Amino acid sequence: MTSVTNSISAVEAIKAQGNDAFQKGNISEALHIYQLAIQRISGINLKAAACDHQQHNTDYGIKFQIVMLKATLVSNQAMCLIKQFDLQEEEYIKEDVINSLIGIISDIDAAIQSMDNVGSCPADISSSATSRKAVRSKLLYRRSKVRFLLAVYRKDVPTHLKMSHSQWIEHVAKAQSDLQELLSFDPDNKEAITFLRQVKSKTAEMLKDENLLDSSPISSALMNLQEILGGSEASNMTLKNISDDNNVVVESLKYIHATLLDDISNGTRELLRNGAKGGKIVLEIACRGKDMVGIDAMTVGRRVQTLAMQCVASACVHPSFSAWLVEYLQETRKETDFENDLYRIVSEENTEDDTSTTDLVIATMALEMRLIIHKHFKEDDDCYNNDFSDNNNEIDERLNQDSLRTPTSQLQTRLCCAVLESNQKKCKLTAINALSVWLDQNPLNIINSTDENDDGIIYSKVKEPSEGEIRKMPPRQLAEYRKRVAIRNRYRKQRSRNNAIYFCTHGGLEKLISSAVHSKESFWRRECIVQIGRLVKSMCDETLPLDDDGLPVDNVLQKIVMTVFEQTPKIINIEEDHEFDEVQGNDLVLCMKRCLFATGVLYGTPSIGVWMLDKVWNCAKDEWNLLASSDTVAAMSIAAEFASAAANEKETRPWISSFVNVADIDGTWRKLLSCDDQDVQSGAASAMAKLGLSDKNLSSDEGELVALLHVATGLLQGHETDERANDVRSEVRFYSTETYNAPLERGVELLSYLASKTFVKNEIIQGAGLSTSSTTSEISVLEKLVQLAQSKSTISPSVKYSLATIFASLCVSVETLRREAFEGQEITPEQYDELQAMGKTQEERKIELMRDFDSSDSVGSRVKVMAQYKVPQALVSLIPGATEGTLEQVAKSFSRIACEESVRGSMIQQGCLSACINLSKSGEFSGTYKSIVRLAQHTIAKLLVTTNPSSLRTTQCIGSILPLLMLVKDYESSDLQKFEALLSITNLASFNESTKDHIVGENGISILSYAMFSNHEMVRRAATEAMSNLIPHPKIFEHLRNQDKLKVWVAFASDYENNFECARAALGCLAMATQDSIVANELAMINSTRSMVMNILECGRLELMHRMLVLLLNLQQHGESCKDLIDTSGAVLFCEGYVSSYQNEKYLDLGFSKNDTKLMEITINLAKEIISASKA
Repeated sequence: MTSVTNSISAVEAIKAQGNDAFQKGNISEALHIYQLAIQRISGINLKAAACDHQQHNTDYGIKFQIVMLKATLVSNQAMCLIKQFDLQEEEYIKEDVINSLIGIISDIDAAIQSMDNVGSCPADISSSATSRKAVRSKLLYRRSKVRFLLAVYRKDVPTHLKMSHSQWIEHVAKAQSDLQELLSFDPDNKEAITFLRQVKSKTAEMLKDENLLDSSPISSALMNLQEILGGSEASNMTLKNISDDNNVVVESLKYIHATLLDDISNGTRELLRNGAKGGKIVLEIACRGKDMVGIDAMTVGRRVQTLAMQCVASACVHPSFSAWLVEYLQETRKETDFENDLYRIVSEENTEDDTSTTDLVIATMALEMRLIIHKHFKEDDDCYNNDFSDNNNEIDERLNQDSLRTPTSQLQTRLCCAVLESNQKKCKLTAINALSVWLDQNPLNIINSTDENDDGIIYSKVKEPSEGEIRKMPPRQLAEYRKRVAIRNRYRKQRSRNNAIYFCTHGGLEKLISSAVHSKESFWRRECIVQIGRLVKSMCDETLPLDDDGLPVDNVLQKIVMTVFEQTPKIINIEEDHEFDEVQGNDLVLCMKRCLFATGVLYGTPSIGVWMLDKVWNCAKDEWNLLASSDTVAAMSIAAEFASAAANEKETRPWISSFVNVADIDGTWRKLLSCDDQDVQSGAASAMAKLGLSDKNLSSDEGELVALLHVATGLLQGHETDERANDVRSEVRFYSTETYNAPLERGVELLSYLASKTFVKNEIIQGAGLSTSSTTSEISVLEKLVQLAQSKSTISPSVKYSLATIFASLCVSVETLRREAFEGQEITPEQYDELQAMGKTQEERKIELMRDFDSSDSVGSRVKVMAQYKVPQALVSLIPGATEGTLEQVAKSFSRIACEESVRGSMIQQGCLSACINLSKSGEFSGTYKSIVRLAQHTIAKLLVTTNPSSLRTTQCIGSILPLLMLVKDYESSDLQKFEALLSITNLASFNESTKDHIVGENGISILSYAMFSNHEMVRRAATEAMSNLIPHPKIFEHLRNQDKLKVWVAFASDYENNFECARAALGCLAMATQDSIVANELAMINSTRSMVMNILECGRLELMHRMLVLLLNLQQHGESCKDLIDTSGAVLFCEGYVSSYQNEKYLDLGFSKNDTKLMEITINLAKEIISASKA
């Protein structure tokens, strides 16, 4: 071992000693040991560590270990100091204790800074991220506690250490800020949540004690700002003393921001008190922060301005603050000045690359977005409440006047264009966010798509009625309501259309396309494509008449589309050694712009895209081929995206399919699929999947399948890249209500398409690994799919559907799929094959039989592997929030996997039974969901046929009963489904009295009685057995006491020649039921009972004879009518003859099996008992 490694091990040993001392209650000793360990770890030479890690190829693992170990020791030291503070008994806090607490705050600051600087350990990113999160959480919690201790006990310190009012506010603000930061990445930390409540409660208590209730912490923070900035009016303020009090200004703003994030209602109320004095102060700092300081303090000024802008943006989440701000800007502060301030901030700061400028731009754009949302809500309310006449012209005039707001449109377009020129991803995404807000017709969609929707905030003054309230409306009121809603919807569409037109015709569209084309970030190009689609979709007016091409007569939209294609590029050849920067000035860029725009149009409004491809983009094939065959990744990516979009539509599929030839190694399509760039691969793969699914004809050539499988698995391995893009989105609170298929989604989509082939199924099950052009991962494809399904992060509906489809394909054979397709049809699969074979030669028939053969044994083997890899559990994870299509695939998977008896126990352990029970609880079913419920019910039936009910939880036993009964009752369910459901009910009924009670309580007797009349003999038998197993429940006795119903059982028992199993079950039920005297006497009164008795006694079938003899023995206990039945039927005479013929073990010579021999002995003994009872 090296010296550095030895040193780390030694520090670890010292830390263990400290932990031991702390656990024993020796706090001072533990503190001393931790301090010693910190000294030792601080003395390790990081340069030597760097050499050491390079020598051992640990990729900064040693350095990461040192930083994390020191941070842990600092956290432990803070824990000891807090504990010491809590245990002290002195009246005044000693000066050295205060100094230690202040010192540990600095140590924690340094530890967090080191953790941020060191980065992750690539050797195990997930474990290092977990370790970093845990340590950071403890550091923030303990720093918050130290700061709060200093604030709470500020009066108990020596006089010369007492803190000022502003210092106390600073400690309280920082304590809350630490807890807010902790909860931002660890929201379930109960300790932090509890302590945050304690901090707030204690703060309010201290304010009350000092008679400062009218001056809350946020008011005190605002007062500090005014004192430091100077000026009685907000407009006269200046950061003249910033050099002396910059920390107080920053912390005051941080506290205000934290309060707004934590409690928006109370926070905005404080800002609006006293004529909104606080709001004006923060607004002026937000708009003029940098201008209020000298050049030397520019960095501090920008930081202050950013915090103030964040405060204003956060406050505008609340409608009351937004309403005040809009009114204030219109009446006091010129609105144009404010708009110019925002544009100046965005355009100036946009050129900088540091974090503070990025945060300022993001906050500025967030403010503008929230003001737009507020304006949209207000406009919608005014429109809804306005009393229009029935004159449509008046309505249209009002719509056009109100929706075309040139000043707002101008500012929004200017801001978006300025931000689109930024080099920062986060800044550019705010332009996408703002455009989404601007174009969305219903502002409530934006609110619901973020985490800002506080149920206590009312954004609209119009109270939307519930569905129940609408149904109860009188006709006149309902007509008025629908009219107002229709007018508001027209207004919203027109507003969105006007906004989109203004943006596109004033340079916004060109900026958006240029930003996408010149970006090397694939995810940014995808986002721009989505927004182009939204713009075109918003501009399309469906109310206009159609032209000869079937498109709305809309000259504005057609002009905008044609403007993009005005300039025709020269088709050039790009040499292999050309870099992207070298071709920016030539026509390749123009081709990229046209193709990217066309992609967005196809995604957004396919009809316009088809028209554009046919009538406007005349040299589309040449330009696409140029992009696809170039060695410019961005160009190839755009070509692949267009191919995926074109494959979506029936009219454009032939266009793109002419380029598809995977078998051609040197072809354009193979080049796209083999490209190292994930985005290029994903687009081409998506197009392949869509084209293959559309014509239902996928090649069975194993070479082609292997190539496509390699592409799909490579895209799955690129999942981490997509996660990084998602991290960028989340940091700027991504508002877009539409998503785009990332490489991961395309990979799963392609795999769902390939999984229909038996060869691919076997490759996945046999452990095919994830692969790229250069590496193969140790994790298998199946493991990756399970991980995706169980991922805690949100996955898109399309990925969920594709995953469920893959799992459903893996557990079924082609033959089973064919049989499922022919269910309910007038022709069977065999008859169809015969018709198809009539036009084929003998050789073609042999090839057809050999193609894609998949035996039931192979399916069973795959299912066993799937259960081993937790696929059933993964399917359960896909259910929350899933679409009906996904739920249908999940239910199919459950039903197919449950066909394999050996995995049913594993399925129950992995949650499938509980999931299926929950799927059956949705009340009234219709359409697709009805088939989903039926599949879930059938899965329950399969699982419980062979499962011992004693191994289930009570909730599972009881919860399964109603779905099974509903499946039996469902007239659309198959005989097989009914049969298996009845077998499961029989199994549950035999378990205990509680299950019998629930079966009866769910109207089970009526449902099972109905099933006894099924046309299928196996269903009749199973229903009869299920009824028999309900005995001795009182309700089944009550049912059988009805003579008409009892006659049915006599008829079933008598029909042993045609349906032996059903007769045996019915007779067994009668044998048990005749223990009840009323049932026995009712049975004796039925005329057909006598013939039934002798027919069964003389049938020679020992199982039936056994049950009949038990029945006769029971009848002898119940009155004269029963005894008369026995005597007049000749049963006693039969018993005497039976005993005399076979007593003294004469039957042993008849060659009976062991079971029959035992039954002979039992029946002879029963006959003897009947004879004895008749003579008594």
